[in-house]
Amino acid sequence: MAFLPTNLVKTERRRKLAVHKFLPINVDPIQNRYQAYFGTVAIRPLKSLIIIGVATPALSSLIFILQFGINSVYLDEWELVPLLKSSLTGQPWLQDLFVQSNEHHPVFPHLIFLGLAYLTSYNVIYEMLLGWALLGIVLFVLWRLVLQTFPEGKWIIIPIAWLAYSFSQYETFLWGEPSIAWYLTILMIVLTIYFLNKIKDSSLFIIPAIICGFVASFSLIVGLSVWLVGFFSFKNRSSLKLLLLYVPSAIMSFVLFFNGWTGLTVDQARTSIGNPLGFLTFVLAFLGNAVRIRGAENYGINAINFSSYVGMVILGIFLVTIFLYRHYHVKDGSKNIVPWLQLAILGLLFGIIAAGGRLGLFGVDMALSSRYVPLSNFFLIGTLVIALMTLTHDRLKNTPRNRKIVKISIIVLLVLVCFDIILGNIVGLLGAVMFHEKIATGTSCLLNFESSSDNCLQKLYPNTDILKERAKILRDLCLGPFASSCK
Repeated sequence: MAFLPTNLVKTERRRKLAVHKFLPINVDPIQNRYQAYFGTVAIRPLKSLIIIGVATPALSSLIFILQFGINSVYLDEWELVPLLKSSLTGQPWLQDLFVQSNEHHPVFPHLIFLGLAYLTSYNVIYEMLLGWALLGIVLFVLWRLVLQTFPEGKWIIIPIAWLAYSFSQYETFLWGEPSIAWYLTILMIVLTIYFLNKIKDSSLFIIPAIICGFVASFSLIVGLSVWLVGFFSFKNRSSLKLLLLYVPSAIMSFVLFFNGWTGLTVDQARTSIGNPLGFLTFVLAFLGNAVRIRGAENYGINAINFSSYVGMVILGIFLVTIFLYRHYHVKDGSKNIVPWLQLAILGLLFGIIAAGGRLGLFGVDMALSSRYVPLSNFFLIGTLVIALMTLTHDRLKNTPRNRKIVKISIIVLLVLVCFDIILGNIVGLLGAVMFHEKIATGTSCLLNFESSSDNCLQKLYPNTDILKERAKILRDLCLGPFASSCK
């Protein structure tokens, strides 16, 4: 090329630049020609399909919240009324912000709660809408992860979106402050994994990763799990030095969290761990909770057993695909699997944590709580993406038996996902109707709490004495459901 005229050299360089701009480098020429011919034709319908496939469940869940959400205070949120009163009346409140709530230290959700309550006169509907918005950011971050690690399978964001916005999590959607706490924790966990996955590009990404991990830890107790799976991101020699920042941050988070912690008692832990069969059933049912059939007893189906079998199938597929992926990718040094492996392991850890804290108190049926659906989705989503990444590996084509195993696994997973999308939304819709009726009945009694029966008020909170005391605070300050009746 050095002996060609200058104008021909420039033309050749422009041609190569144009080719490399639109086509992958170091790809088979036949594949290049295929992508060059079909790429511009196929990319527009795919983009439109992705936009429609993601926007439909997102808008449906927004309508769902507006339809069934009620501006009322329910269960644990009554515990925040004294904190709200202190912050609005100028009394000391910062020390109360760090008070343990159940097993959690939800410092950051409570900060958001106070700010939103101040701006909206404590209209709980806005808490639900904020939770919905946080879930949308979660989906956007997962979309970025898909583009970075599995761009050829970008369509996978469609079933992920339907899982993320499933009506089966109606409790989380329609329950005020917990909506903020759950979705803020999930967002911070996903962002931590996202930034840890970027440290191979720049070591500066360790800073936002640590910040997000800290926020996740002090939102819900399950947020601490992200520090454990985060170690999978430190495998390159260049990233090992970053452990000098990551490890002390993780230790500090655990120490600060458990300093003076009074969550799980010894008796509760003994009850949970001392029942290994119940513990295992709880974890497996939790993993299969994404495919929910609560209420199936009316049709002669044991929901716990069914969900346990589903969880067992997903766990088996996860183990098989992980083994095959590592077998074919280990020589390539591929790290694309890491964030999805972290998500799947987090889903498993969430189930173990929930079993340890809830089995002894509420029994194995608690594994099918609708508020656990967003957490159990982690395991199903991570397993699905890993299975697809394994199937697309070129070396798998030379082993028909293994390829057939992966294909069958993906078909089973997709069937379960479709089952969840259809049945989960139906069950969630029915659950939301009953949940709405319960809250609506309790709210009508709350507005006249001084003359209402205890049975009616207990629909919102079991201790009616505490409820009446705190309802008076809300009425005097014209907050929450009492705001509309104030001049």
